[in-house]
Amino acid sequence: MPPSRQDEPVRHAERRPSPIAGNGLFATRAVAAGAPVAVLPRPLVAVLDGGRLEDTCANCFGWTADEDFGPRAGGGGGEVGEVKACAGCRVYRYCGKKCQSEAWKRSHKYECAAIKLDPRRGTPLPNLARAGIQLLLLRLNGRIADAQWSAIMALPSYMDLVLKPGDHLAPLHDRLEPLMALDPSIRDTFDQVKLVGASILRFAGGVTPAAAALAPALGVELAGRLFLNSLTLTSPPLDPLGLVFDPFLAAANHSCAPTAFVALDGPAAHLRAARPLPPGAELTLAYADPSEPRHRRRALLLRRYHFLCACSRCAAAAAAGPADPADAWRVPPAAMPPAAAADADALLAARRPAAAAAAEWAVFGPDLRAAVAGPDADDRALRRALALETEAYARVDAARGAARSDDADDDDDALAVLRGAVALCERAGLWARTRQPVPAAEQEMVTREIGRGAFGAALVRAVRLFWRVEPVLHAGCEFHPVRVVGGWRVVKLAVYLAGEEGGGDEVARFEGKGVDFGVLAAGVLEWVVRMCGRSHGEGSRFAVRVGEKAVEMCGGGVGVEEARVMLGKVPGVEGLEGMLDRIADIEV
Repeated sequence: MPPSRQDEPVRHAERRPSPIAGNGLFATRAVAAGAPVAVLPRPLVAVLDGGRLEDTCANCFGWTADEDFGPRAGGGGGEVGEVKACAGCRVYRYCGKKCQSEAWKRSHKYECAAIKLDPRRGTPLPNLARAGIQLLLLRLNGRIADAQWSAIMALPSYMDLVLKPGDHLAPLHDRLEPLMALDPSIRDTFDQVKLVGASILRFAGGVTPAAAALAPALGVELAGRLFLNSLTLTSPPLDPLGLVFDPFLAAANHSCAPTAFVALDGPAAHLRAARPLPPGAELTLAYADPSEPRHRRRALLLRRYHFLCACSRCAAAAAAGPADPADAWRVPPAAMPPAAAADADALLAARRPAAAAAAEWAVFGPDLRAAVAGPDADDRALRRALALETEAYARVDAARGAARSDDADDDDDALAVLRGAVALCERAGLWARTRQPVPAAEQEMVTREIGRGAFGAALVRAVRLFWRVEPVLHAGCEFHPVRVVGGWRVVKLAVYLAGEEGGGDEVARFEGKGVDFGVLAAGVLEWVVRMCGRSHGEGSRFAVRVGEKAVEMCGGGVGVEEARVMLGKVPGVEGLEGMLDRIADIEV
C-alpha cells in the first residue's frame, strides 16, 4: 500500500517532568485544535493481534476487504487485495513485495527465525510476546540506540507496580483489595506477564546467543513495560488491529479530559491536539474510555495502572455532583420505580459469592455517592442502581464476546442479549441514551444489524449515535475520531440504502418519514469532509477515501473542496437536522 501524504515526521513536543506523574509530554509551541503535535511515521514496535494476522498486512496494516458491506469493508482507505504469508515463519503476511521487503529490512529478518521456533501451529504467540521479541532483537542487533533504550527502561513497569508498590498504594488499599476480590484475573495478569517475559527470552535466545545470556529478569521487565505503556493499534475507521509501542508516545500522562489523542494512519502514529494548546501545555491521553462514568473509569485505571485518577475532570465530578454527562442519571436512583427496585434486589440476592456485592460496593460506592448530591445520595438506592448497571454491562460484554460469523442466527442471538441490556436500563428509568452502557450496546447493535442484513435498523442506530449520543460523549471536540467515523458510517449506510433496487418495506418506512437517502448522505458527508482533516489528518488514508467518495457523489471532475461545497448545496440539505431527528425517532 502506498504511504499517505502526511507521513513526514513532526515533533512539536518534548519530554520533561510533569506535575501529574513522572515525565510527561509538553507542547513546544502553540498548536491549533486538530493539528498534529507529533507525527511518528512508524512507531518503534507495532504487531497485530492473533485474529488479524490472516487478513492484515503486517507492514502497512492494510486489510483484505472480503465483504460487500460491513464495519471494515470500504471503511477508511486501508484495504488491500490479498495478503500472503512469509515463507519463513508462516505467521506474518504482507500485501506485496514492497511491504515484505520493508518489514524484512526493518525488523523481520531478526524475528522471523525466532517466531518459527514456536511449536504450536495455528496458535500464534500473544501480541505482547511478539512485540517483546521484536523489541529485544532490534536492540541486540544495534537497531535501538542507547538513548532510546534508556528511555524505554526508564518507563514504569507493571511488574514494578506489583512487586515494588511503595507508599503510593497504601491509600488505595480500601479499593484495591476489594477490586481484586471482585476480579481475580487481576492476580492472574501478574503471572501472565511473567510467562510472556520468559517467552521473550526463550524465543529470542533461540536465534541470538546474546539473548540467551541475558538475565531472566530482563524479559519480564520488557513484558511489564510493554503491557503498561502500549497503545491499541487501530485501522483508520477505529477497528482494533493490535499493539503499538513507542517510548515517546508512552511518556504522555493520563487525563479523563485529554488534551490530545492518537490517530493511526497505517503504520504512522499522529498525536493530535484535542483543543487549542498554548506553548508549554501538557499533552495528555485518555487511558480509559472517557465516555464511561467516573466510578467505572477510576476502577479500570486502578485495575490496570494501580492509581486512582485525580485529573481535573474527576475532581470536578466529585465536587459538583452529576454535572458531568457521563455521570448524570436521568432521574436520581432514589426515584427508581418499584418494579426496577425489585429487579435490583433480586440481582443482589442472587450474587455469588455473597461477598461479591460488598466488594463491588467497596470499589464503586464512594465514587457513585460523590456523583449524586444531597438527599439523593441514598446508599440503598445507589446499591440497586449499581446492581442493574453491573448486569447491563455483563450482558453487553457477553454480546461483544459472542461469535461473529456468516450465520445470521449468531447476530440475532447477540441482538437479543443487547436489547435485554438496554431494556433493563430503560425499565429502571435512570439511564439516558448517553449514559453507558447504553451507547456501547447501540454501537454493537449497529454491527449486528449489518451482519444480519438489516441495514435500515443499522442506519437508525447509527444516526442516534452520530446525532444525539456522540456529541454529548465527546463534547468540546467536534472532530473527535469517534464522531467523524460515526458520521462516515451513516454516509455508507445511506449510500447503500439509496442504491437498493426496488426499495422494499424497509426503505418505504424511511420514505414515509420524509427521508431522502441521497440528501442524507450528501449532508453528512459534507460535514465528514470538513472534520476528517483534523480527526485523521489532511492526506491521511481516511481523508483520501472520504474525499474520493465526495468527488464520486458529485460526478467527478472536481477537487475535494469543490465537491464539499457542492454537497452543501444539494437541494434539501438545508433540512438535514430535521431529517436526522426523524430517523433517530424511528423505533427499531
